Amino acid sequence: MQKKLIEIDFNSFVKILYNGIWIIISFSMFGLLIGYIYEKNFQEQGVQYRLHIQIHELAPIEQILVNDFSNSLLKLYKLDYEKLVITVEPFIEVSKDDDFAIILDRMIKRNVANILDTAGDHGNLENNNLTSKDLINLVFQTTQRDNFMSLLTHTYNENLKDLIKDKSKIESFTLKQLPDYGGGISQNQGSALYTIEILFLQEMEDENIRIFSQNLINQINIAMNKQLMHRFELAKDNYYSELNNMQKNINFIINTIENEYKIALISKINSLEFQRNLAKELDIKEPIDEAEIFSEKDYYKRGYLYLNRELVILNKRLKSELSESSAEIRFYNHALNTIKQKTTLKRVERKLTELGLFNNAFKTFDVSFRKDMPLVPIYTYQKIQPASLYAIPFSGLFGLFIGIIFAINNFFVKNRKNKNAE
Repeated sequence: MQKKLIEIDFNSFVKILYNGIWIIISFSMFGLLIGYIYEKNFQEQGVQYRLHIQIHELAPIEQILVNDFSNSLLKLYKLDYEKLVITVEPFIEVSKDDDFAIILDRMIKRNVANILDTAGDHGNLENNNLTSKDLINLVFQTTQRDNFMSLLTHTYNENLKDLIKDKSKIESFTLKQLPDYGGGISQNQGSALYTIEILFLQEMEDENIRIFSQNLINQINIAMNKQLMHRFELAKDNYYSELNNMQKNINFIINTIENEYKIALISKINSLEFQRNLAKELDIKEPIDEAEIFSEKDYYKRGYLYLNRELVILNKRLKSELSESSAEIRFYNHALNTIKQKTTLKRVERKLTELGLFNNAFKTFDVSFRKDMPLVPIYTYQKIQPASLYAIPFSGLFGLFIGIIFAINNFFVKNRKNKNAE
């Protein structure tokens, strides 16, 4: 059986569509209905509320406070005040003609130099001071951590009961799902700008958006403060370590001076006793007039009465507290007591208290605030509809296409039945 190719001209096509107009309209309306139902359901499930908050780099005038923070930590690393206490050389009261005094002087200078080197070389810290751009990068890193949003959401939900006057809204304001969030740093007139974008998966109102925004800023402040406190604690640990080494070295100097001083005094006493006994053997009671004394070997010429008096003084000094007769020991004991007061640490803590580090008030970034409510940051949020709004027209066109096919098919079926009937 040979198949025939059926040709339809435009007039015939229009006639077919006219005859099947109700079929086409029915399928088109059915397609529109399906699209409408789909789109309504999709909107209810996919609607999101987007929040924007902009965090600005500190202004240049506020960078001074950041510099104060960095300089304070640098002082803890360098121990400037403690070093200053021991940089003055003590006066060695014993005559420089005495060999033991010269040795003592050299020993003191050498150990003072060792003490001043205990804190090491921290000059590179001066090149690593915090800047306002560093702080913005730190804010970015802090907020991009995996657990930041979960902690923020938990804190927000916990604080709702204290921040909302109408307690009936607590349930609707509570976040049931973690919001999606992201952000990036851009440059705005040479200044860094960090834009945070948060997508909520439930309906939000102005009031809970305001509460959430303020909570976000507070949590960033707390997280930043912890970062800076960590830096302070590291500097303080270094300060205690270096201070302990410095105290050990000073104690070593004091003990060395006492030992060397005693050894020198005993040696001096033994030498004078020998010279005194020699004077007695030679029956030299009083100093010999015009006697030339070039060294200790000639001390017997002073007479044993004079030497007896000098031995009494030296033995008394040997038995007494050496700090009473040694300016060096008094100096280092005073330096040790001064260092134990931790003056540098106290000064740094006082400065950081003024900067607000210890009460979460240290400013590390800028946020624009509403004039009518200074504690509330400026934020923008909008309701986002899904990008599938073509469902209605697409389904309508699809229904139209199916209706035309059915109309054409219905026309040919009727024609075939009519021919068979003839």
